[in-house]
Amino acid sequence: MSQTDFRILGMCVVKNEADIIEECLLSAQKWCDRIFILDNGSNDGTWEIVQKMRNECIVPWKQDARPFRDPLRGLLFNAFHDEVRPNDWWCRLDADEFYIDEPRKFLSGISRFHRVVWGLAIEYYLTQEDVERIDFSEPLQRYCPNCDTTAPPILKSASFDITRGINGLKIVHGQFT
Repeated sequence: MSQTDFRILGMCVVKNEADIIEECLLSAQKWCDRIFILDNGSNDGTWEIVQKMRNECIVPWKQDARPFRDPLRGLLFNAFHDEVRPNDWWCRLDADEFYIDEPRKFLSGISRFHRVVWGLAIEYYLTQEDVERIDFSEPLQRYCPNCDTTAPPILKSASFDITRGINGLKIVHGQFT
């Protein structure tokens, strides 16, 4: 039995993500009911961007510059767990990750008896042959016709057929320098 009556609550810990945070939140608010944001000590304008985006869905919570550790997400969880209803889902959001698949559709196919969905990261690298073959002045959609055309241009990737046959929720993770 699948579930359809649920909300998705995102928790996002950010630091110096000014170049991508707006695109991340605009994309995630299409399927998240609420997004709770903890700024981990940004000094590049990230927090100011998040505050300007505040709305019913996007909730800038606070800044906390302690050294990053995964348990920082627990602060968000503890602060907002009272908003959770039965069957709701928590989603860990990273500012440099964009969901290719529709999370709400994916989660509605999960049995209500399963309360956790695990992730699997698959990394790939372009070979020298790939670099020589790709004309980077053209849209990369030509090389990956099944890639999400709504992903930010910097994240459109020539992932070829790496996701074919995978049953799950696909995410594009952009590495920024």
